[in-house]
Amino acid sequence: MSEIRVFLVELDNNKDVYFPGDIVAGNIVLELYSPMQIQELNLTFTGEAKVEWWDICFNVQGESEQYFKQSVVVLEKDEERKDGHDVQEGANKYPFTFELPPKLPTSFEDSSGHVRYFTEARLVTNMWHDYIGSSRAITIISPLDLNEIDNVKVPCEEQVVKNLCGLCCKSGPITGILRLERTGYIPGETINVNVEFRNMSRYTCDICVLGIQTVKYPKTSKIKTENCFCRGVDRAIHPGDSETLLDELVIQPIPPSWLEGCGIISIDYHVQLTVTPDGGSLPFNIKQRIIIGTIPLQSVVEKYNIEYMNALSMTPTTKDFPLIFKESKYAVMIHNGLHTFRAKYPYYDWLKKQSITI
Repeated sequence: MSEIRVFLVELDNNKDVYFPGDIVAGNIVLELYSPMQIQELNLTFTGEAKVEWWDICFNVQGESEQYFKQSVVVLEKDEERKDGHDVQEGANKYPFTFELPPKLPTSFEDSSGHVRYFTEARLVTNMWHDYIGSSRAITIISPLDLNEIDNVKVPCEEQVVKNLCGLCCKSGPITGILRLERTGYIPGETINVNVEFRNMSRYTCDICVLGIQTVKYPKTSKIKTENCFCRGVDRAIHPGDSETLLDELVIQPIPPSWLEGCGIISIDYHVQLTVTPDGGSLPFNIKQRIIIGTIPLQSVVEKYNIEYMNALSMTPTTKDFPLIFKESKYAVMIHNGLHTFRAKYPYYDWLKKQSITI
């Protein structure tokens, strides 16, 4: 429509990360080149989860959950005014507020499914022509407090002894041990990894330490995705050699474990030592499950001399609290390919002495 110059959803303070129960506030901005008449103007808030996959006949199958869908009428249709509301040229702003439900799963995007929250403005002119404005996606973070989970501070160890075979001939054993100081972490933290590897086989073994995110879809056992969120040691261990390796994995911005509140998507994390022998033997993994939270362990906060009560704040404001919200590496095109969206997650940057607030 030639009268419209700008039509978009604007959030107060350009805020795009919220927690369950928060108030989402902002304006619908309608900037016109010339006056026009509007029958109706509303804004719809939607929270949903969707999963799609191909079946054996190459038909698209899917599951979905809806957490809320609510419309706010900004300009209501008036049956007595057939020409609608008169809107003047220039900038026009229509404020809105919406209270999020108290329990929601964290935002998540993956190639086969998502948990997504967005707003969408809808304008109806006097010609009954729908004009959909710029939709706005937001991130919802559902807190997961590591202090409320048992045994996440306990050191852990996984060991595998394997005899390799190649060309019908047995070889000596290889022994791999993967040790972690604990199993509970938050994005921005460093996972200290200890690897012991003894290669008594006749083959050189390449070893690599990875942080792996496993996404499962409970309604269908046919799809599962694995994504690497950090990478560490990558070394070749020759026959007869033994090595002890220490490494640090920095956890990138990722959603918390399990994706609580979502019944069609679940997330798990583990640190994995991948062993790839040459000579035709199959690779194998040594895995240790970890839990990713949004609120750090008290012992970790004390280690970095940060006041614990400040660290538990869901809306950081103090200058000495190093919490920021960082975009995940996974980008998705949404709303008919018109927008690129990356969810943001809490990221505790222990190396900085300032807070970036939203």
